[in-house]
Amino acid sequence: MSLIDVRHLRVRFDTERGPLQALEHVSFRIERGEMLALVGESGSGKSVCAQALLSLLPRGRAVVETGEVWFEGRNLLTLSERELRAVRGARIALVPQDPGAALHPLFTIGEQIVEALRLHQELSREEARELAAAALVEVGVPAARERLDAYPHELSGGLRQRALIAMAIAPRPQLLLADEPTTALDVTVQAQIMELLAELRRTRELGVLFITHDLGLVANYADRVAVMYAGALVESGPTREVFRAPAHPYTLGLLASAASLGQRADARLESIAGMPPDPLNLPPGCAFAARCAFAQEACARARPPFLPPMGLRQALERGVELNLAAERRVACFESERVVSRAGADS
Repeated sequence: MSLIDVRHLRVRFDTERGPLQALEHVSFRIERGEMLALVGESGSGKSVCAQALLSLLPRGRAVVETGEVWFEGRNLLTLSERELRAVRGARIALVPQDPGAALHPLFTIGEQIVEALRLHQELSREEARELAAAALVEVGVPAARERLDAYPHELSGGLRQRALIAMAIAPRPQLLLADEPTTALDVTVQAQIMELLAELRRTRELGVLFITHDLGLVANYADRVAVMYAGALVESGPTREVFRAPAHPYTLGLLASAASLGQRADARLESIAGMPPDPLNLPPGCAFAARCAFAQEACARARPPFLPPMGLRQALERGVELNLAAERRVACFESERVVSRAGADS
């Protein structure tokens, strides 16, 4: 059984301009000790997805239309608020994007970690403080006991990020939702944070949903990758396999636009032409069709299903029932042409 199994999650925001489809039938799973990277342009739905798993979306504006989120034998979307509070932080922890905004400026690091611990465990303040110090040691914060009495503004960006991770892992959750945990950090600190997450996966069998724009970090640390575009998954599979042979034009474009090791300093990076579609007025067909060099007439009329890429068109035409448990998935009628192009370019 997977650590978490997300099935057909569909989320709508009700806005003054009308309904906005933020997530469209998103499905994925994460195993114990595994890191799944969720990548895509800003506004593609990555953070909304993480927040939806724990019902943290704004009340009155966000509507979960369909979907299931199975974790430890329960569908989280059916739990009461009281039951969810026992899961948030204790079993599933969220590391938000900006540690400067996530940490309260008027309370010390120790006070904030102690509060998180006592919220989920029956501990005295002294016991919680000991565990807080141990968590800071585990995430590599130097002089951990002294740092407990420091305020967030007294720490560097890297130390604030480590403190935020310490707060998340102190209750010993099974799953970590890491939303851009390396944003605004220099490359050295980025590598330290990613090595820290890799160590926690090994020692605790911690599952990680890693939301990022950095394809280099994904290539080095993620077991599997899921690519989002306009609120939907367009490709997923083992990281090495997807990066070696992308089957969706958007994935191909993302990889072409990323700098690579050994690339000449004066080399020009490719860009993806056009702009993402208006989420308030999504097209009836493939949301990427207007920007796609592979698009055919059928792409503008119907949305391609999320299926194994190889032989997709022929199998669908023959009415073949494909194995939906396959590791590779792609939502593209022209996936074979994309894979062929990727192979020719490599």
